[in-house]
Amino acid sequence: MIYIYFIWFLAILIILNGVFGNFSSLGISLSLIGAGLAFALQQVILSFAAWFLIIMKSDPIRLETGSISRARIFWEMLRT
Repeated sequence: MIYIYFIWFLAILIILNGVFGNFSSLGISLSLIGAGLAFALQQVILSFAAWFLIIMKSDPIRLETGSISRARIFWEMLRT
């Protein structure tokens, strides 16, 4: 099974080498693409990290409105 993944990895490297010419331009292109994605998705990544930290808290947040008090159990993805 691992040989199949290794062969696919080599095939993709050979194809990318043919497209980009050499591996240094491939590395530069991949790093620029990664930086662009990180910049474009920074708010989404930050929101996901905040949501994950809220979920991992041991005690739920208590909501109180007037005389009604309950623990918030259902969590959803929020944009903070």
